[in-house]
Amino acid sequence: MLGLGFGLLTIILEALGFYSSDSHAFNKLLEEQSKISIIFSAVILAPVIEELIFRGPMTLFNKKYFKLGFYTLTIIFGYVHIFNFKITPEIILLSPLLIAPQLAVGSVFGYVRVRLGLVYSMLLHACYNGILVIPAVLTIG
Repeated sequence: MLGLGFGLLTIILEALGFYSSDSHAFNKLLEEQSKISIIFSAVILAPVIEELIFRGPMTLFNKKYFKLGFYTLTIIFGYVHIFNFKITPEIILLSPLLIAPQLAVGSVFGYVRVRLGLVYSMLLHACYNGILVIPAVLTIG
């Protein structure tokens, strides 16, 4: 539901001329990579690598610093995704809104990692990306 809300908000911002989704990295991928390569990268490779980097270390924090570590890693995870956009002053200004979906799902992935384990956060991340990427690649590409 959050994703739909943020999606609608970004559509409105684009309609008002604040930014253009044409400069999003996904569009460039569609032009340069094969469909299977995009799906493999988004559904297998990215979830494994991102979860190892951003959720893997979460259980290394002791109780005193756990919340700080959890939220810091979640925010970094979100902001890494700002590089999916061509960086302009408008994108920097809108970055909290543009990465809000990644912040939300990053929190969920972190919760799953802590409660169920790293493999489950990887699987959830892969499912999430698959639900977003596979239909887009098959219909747009």
